Amino acid sequence: ESRFKGGDPTAGQPDEERLSQRQQPFVFSTKVPGRAFDTAVAWQLSRDRKLAEKVAVYLRRLSDPKTGYLATRRGGNGAEVQEGGFFAKTAKAYDLIKDAGVFAEDDERNIEKMFRLYEQVLENHLRRGNMGNWQVSEASGGLLAALVGADLAGVGTDRGEIRAVRRVPGQEAGVQ
Repeated sequence: ESRFKGGDPTAGQPDEERLSQRQQPFVFSTKVPGRAFDTAVAWQLSRDRKLAEKVAVYLRRLSDPKTGYLATRRGGNGAEVQEGGFFAKTAKAYDLIKDAGVFAEDDERNIEKMFRLYEQVLENHLRRGNMGNWQVSEASGGLLAALVGADLAGVGTDRGEIRAVRRVPGQEAGVQ
């Protein structure tokens, strides 16, 4: 039963946004990206390939087009504010193991697609007009996801907003 009187406050929003956070499927507990980040740091310190492979397994599962974020549009079991931290830790973990040689080209494509999808979902959330600590937390995950993009040309500001500027092969650098 709705606690709102006078109609559905989510009317006009896409169906996936109308579902409550608890109803949508998620891929991992919000604790998992922190563990992946810790393991990625251990890889950097030890160069033990098994550690990098553990993080790669996490990233492959998270970016799986059929069962991961690309299918669910929800990485963790928290609210939007936790999703920002989820993707911030995930992006940092990915960045730390990129040089480990544990990813196939398909893996890297799926991971990049996942980060871009999060950025698109984030942009839709931020267009709601609210700005506070929740939105800043969400945006930090998007910014870090953009920073680890292989085609990143730079990060700039536009009208006071931080925007990821990506380089597309064969085109001028532009905001995507």
